[in-house]
Amino acid sequence: MSTLADRLHDLTKDMPRGWMAKLARHCKITAATVSDWYSGKIQSMDGNNLILAAAFFKVNSVWLQTGKGNREPLPLISLYSHVTEGGNVSNTIIAIRGRVPLISLVAAGNWSEGVDNCAVGVAEEWIETTAPIKKHTYALRVSGDSMEPKFPHGAIIIVEPDEEAKNGSFIIVRQNGSDATFKQLIIDGSQKYLKPLNDRYPIMPLKDDAVMCGVVKRVEMDV
Repeated sequence: MSTLADRLHDLTKDMPRGWMAKLARHCKITAATVSDWYSGKIQSMDGNNLILAAAFFKVNSVWLQTGKGNREPLPLISLYSHVTEGGNVSNTIIAIRGRVPLISLVAAGNWSEGVDNCAVGVAEEWIETTAPIKKHTYALRVSGDSMEPKFPHGAIIIVEPDEEAKNGSFIIVRQNGSDATFKQLIIDGSQKYLKPLNDRYPIMPLKDDAVMCGVVKRVEMDV
């Protein structure tokens, strides 16, 4: 399989001199870092640099990092429509920011330990999202009805483990040494609770051994 350096050599073989400096400015990094990518000294890109570099070369970010999948860039999608004053329907177009690995709650329980979501073999399935993504961003599929109606069974949620949870945040958390769970964080003075949105399920205390595995940033749903 080709390396990141191999793919950069292929992408830049017909580019004029100076592309390294332009890429460095585009990614807001040093030219030395770009040179290290090109030489193979650095063999992967982090989340933000990967997305920016993929946009610079107009290629798919997953392909650029891993060599897998389609080289073509991800398309723009029509996220929603609204009716204008004249009664016409206007589409709001938002660019897909990239792809994140779809993992299980079992894997999510260990994700905070610093898994690189762009590493080869992290996931068999990848989810396209319009949410801003970072190095450790991942996706989960909602199981059960405890977070309905906002998060129905089968919906895919985008989770950011590098963000601090606040009162009202929807979080993935592991406690009691068991698998991770998806709930809303409620902070009441010195007390913290895990709240299901479905009233059929009880509110639970957030325990001292709780490990935060990420804050839910977006829900992606098939319709």
